[in-house]
Order: sequence, then C-alpha cells, then structure tokens
Amino acid sequence: MTSRPIIFFLLAILFLAGATSAQVAVLTQHNNLAHTGANLQETSLSVTNVNTNQFGLLYSRAVDDQMYAQPLIMTNVDIPGKGIHNLVIAATVNDSVYAFDADDATVAAPYWTNSFINPPNIVPPTHTDLSALGSCGGNYNDFSGNMGIVSTPVIDPVAGTIYMVARTKEFGTTFVQRLHALDIRTGQERTNSPVVITATYPGNGAGNVGGVITFDPARQNQRAALSLVNGVVYITWASHCDLGPYHGWVMGYDATNLTMPPSFR
Repeated sequence: MTSRPIIFFLLAILFLAGATSAQVAVLTQHNNLAHTGANLQETSLSVTNVNTNQFGLLYSRAVDDQMYAQPLIMTNVDIPGKGIHNLVIAATVNDSVYAFDADDATVAAPYWTNSFINPPNIVPPTHTDLSALGSCGGNYNDFSGNMGIVSTPVIDPVAGTIYMVARTKEFGTTFVQRLHALDIRTGQERTNSPVVITATYPGNGAGNVGGVITFDPARQNQRAALSLVNGVVYITWASHCDLGPYHGWVMGYDATNLTMPPSFR
C-alpha cells in the first residue's frame, strides 16, 4: 500500500531576538492526566506578543501519512552521538514514528524514526478493511485511509520511554494490535517490547462464546490517548463506526515489563 505524504506543522513562539527553545515537556495528550490542555508552566505568552509579527510557524516537516495522534515534546534528551536536544515526537497512521528537533529549524532530518510495518505482509489496516467486516451504515468519514497508530502515545520522562499502540493487518487477513515501548533517545524497542494485545473477560454481551468475551483487534478502535499512572500504562478501546460486536475495554500494562495483571483488564 502506498501512503500519501503530508506535512507536519510545528507552531511555536517567535520573538524579535529569535526563536525560543522548547523548555516545557508535553508528555501526554493535552498536557496532563486530566487532559485539560492547560500548560500551567507557560510564562511567556501574552495578549501583546501573540501576533503575526512575533508568533507563528517556525518550520514544517514531511511525514509519511496522516496524523491523528497529538505530537508530544520531550525535553533534554541525550541522543547518542548527537548531544542533548528537545524532541517533537510524531506518530502516523502508517505505523511510523519520528523524533524531530523541537528548536532548530536547520535540522530537517529526524534524529530517529521507527516503522512497525513490513510490506507486503505486514501493513496498517485501512478504514475500508474494517468496514468490509460489516456494514457501518451511512457514510462513515471519521477516517479516510490507514489506521495504524491513531491514538496519542504517552512518555515516561524518568525511564525515557514512549509508549504507543500500533495496529497492523498481517498476511492479508489477520488483524493485530501491539503495545510498543521505545527508548526516547533512539526509537528502539525496550526489553519485552512489543507485546501483542489480547484479553478475555467473563460476560454475556454480544459476541460472547460460552460466557466469555474475547478482545477483537479488528473491531476494537483504539482512539483515546494512552495514560501513564503509577507505573501502569492504561489503554482504552471503543468501536470503529459502531461495527459490532464490539465492547468498551480498559487495560493496564506494567510500564516496566509490559505484563498485564488480571486486575487491569
């Protein structure tokens, strides 16, 4: 499958003396565990300096597909052989991840990239792949192409690890969802990463077999951002276009070894 490239835009403040460095990390969707979007460490922006002369586009970067995930910022990352830099982490629906310099417009190439596909046998699922499993009803337009990494990842700043869920379609018919834990310095997989997401739970809801509901990696849409709380990575799922049978799932994985205690599903 050929992915269409898009442009990733980074907005930042511009002062007359030059661009400021990104000093506040954005480790989760909308800045905090409540996902409020508030940046309580912002001390520079005001009604006087947010204007067309001092605030605007710093630069743009090309990535390989659409982005539904919010870009995250990790500060003071010691990249092997390249020194300490602030990074913008971008994830695409083509199951790709990029680490760009957050401050220096002259550093166009990412410090690292990673891809979780291997065409033609392992590719990102598409919205049409999933719709083909059953009728979505009406014109479904929430997604218009690939559905690899859709949710916003989360970063553990102490461990220097970024967690994300990637979806793939493998050997034509098998849908898989995996939790990845990457070293924020290199983009390489941590020990025990990735882990294939599987789960069962007792219940008599739609699609149960013998009173057991099994997680369906095709129908369960992992759209909501990941959260990291007290050493546990929490992941949630709902449906893709109400394509049943589906269920709401909440799972928690140990951030250190990516195991999932029974109490966290």
